[in-house]
Amino acid sequence: MITQWLEDTVDQCSRFMTVQQAMAQRNNDLCELKKTMEHQIERMENGKIDADVVMIQQFKEILNRKKRRIRQVMKERDRLTLIESSELSTEQPQLQPIGVETPGGNGKRKRGKQPISQPQSDKPTAQSGSETDVDEDEIPKTRRKVLIPR
Repeated sequence: MITQWLEDTVDQCSRFMTVQQAMAQRNNDLCELKKTMEHQIERMENGKIDADVVMIQQFKEILNRKKRRIRQVMKERDRLTLIESSELSTEQPQLQPIGVETPGGNGKRKRGKQPISQPQSDKPTAQSGSETDVDEDEIPKTRRKVLIPR
């Protein structure tokens, strides 16, 4: 009986030792896997940050190109409007700016043409922040007056 008990105890102890060694090996493997995954996550985070920086730079370039194109189209529109208004003023000399009284009138204001104002300068400064780059021009802010035939 005692011998049976001793044999069972030795058997249980040997099984316990093999299970403990297997668990220790599994624990070491999981620790290595954790370190590998942490390094992989770090590389992926750095890659994402780099990709975001590149994407933002490309977006900034596209945005600035569109702003330059808008300014170019606005200048062309202003130029064409001035040409059109000068042609209208040569064809219809009786047009006057809005709010100007005509001589010999009955005291009421006559509505007429008003010239379109020009942008204040060809190259405004970029201090208003419309551009994402400091050295870019901003979109000019002008007041437009409508020409009304008499």
